[in-house]
Amino acid sequence: MRLRPYFGHTSWLQSPLSKDAAIAKIASMIGQPPLRGEVDGSSFWVRGGSGLGGLYPFGTGDVEVGTGGTRVRIFLGIHPVIYALEALVAMLVALWTASAIMAGLLHQAGILPNGVSWRPYAGLAALVLVALLVIQGHRLANREKAIILDRLRTATDAGLQATSSES
Repeated sequence: MRLRPYFGHTSWLQSPLSKDAAIAKIASMIGQPPLRGEVDGSSFWVRGGSGLGGLYPFGTGDVEVGTGGTRVRIFLGIHPVIYALEALVAMLVALWTASAIMAGLLHQAGILPNGVSWRPYAGLAALVLVALLVIQGHRLANREKAIILDRLRTATDAGLQATSSES
């Protein structure tokens, strides 16, 4: 079973190579660092393998016969595991922030009489930190998506035919 990436876009590449030659070139490209992946028949998956964003850019694609050669479709997006972890971290930070704000409000109402508390601000600081980490991760992912697409274009001697956004 192949996982489908989330929040990505589809790119179509037009290659002058035959279908078998394009599949063989893609298989050899996927085996070269920093890319990892697998070819199964005319379908493939690939992900970048460098640094923190190694699971971020995740692509699935297939090769089909087109006019004057082959058409390579690749959908590049966020790996489902990373998407689930981002959602979990966001929920935990939101829960912490809500409970810290509630503690601050209870403290101001006199129900929690322990002087000034820093805890309500810790949740906000954690929220900002997580947001900055997610932004940096997406920057890494965008760079690696460009690397994957460029390597795929070079391997198949293809030109970019069309790109469509999807989620």
